[in-house]
Amino acid sequence: FGIQHTAAADKGAEIDGDLPKTGVLPASDWQVWNWTAIGKGIATGTALHIRDNAAPKINNSIFADFGTALLVDANTLDEVTGGAAAIRNTIFNVTTLNTLPANAADAFFTNAANANTTASAQLLGISRVAKSGALDPRLASASPARTGASVPPADGFLVNAGYQGAFGNVNWGADWTALGDYGFFNARRHWRRHS
Repeated sequence: FGIQHTAAADKGAEIDGDLPKTGVLPASDWQVWNWTAIGKGIATGTALHIRDNAAPKINNSIFADFGTALLVDANTLDEVTGGAAAIRNTIFNVTTLNTLPANAADAFFTNAANANTTASAQLLGISRVAKSGALDPRLASASPARTGASVPPADGFLVNAGYQGAFGNVNWGADWTALGDYGFFNARRHWRRHS
């Protein structure tokens, strides 16, 4: 989970790999399941910037409050067309899909097998105000993220959350993270006072 301050950088994640394609390992080839990232405002910023031959696999995630879903550099299109980079079953609440003219990265949205959507994930509350308790990234009862998740591989490590994004009915970060401690989340205990 992550949320940007309104004065923060303009990307939810910038994902880099091996720019000269030297084949040096380890390469940027990883996977994440059930990620929620909240940008600094629906009209600004890019959720994901995939560059330098990176090959992330992003599944069952939510990117909310960003202006643009993707920026995919030309030197990463081989990973996109070859299937090494993948984005699946993910909700993008954005105003624009891709910052580049039509290219292979559009398949993340046009290929129905990817099951990515552009819609509101219906999070219960987005706020960047400390001691407000108004940041609530849990899913509303009618959220499309409650029914759009895929099942991760049964590898003994990943657990099937049953929803998209990092939170379902429980805000697991409320009582032990800095966001809870500083009162961004509506924590189950009293906030500590910080000067």
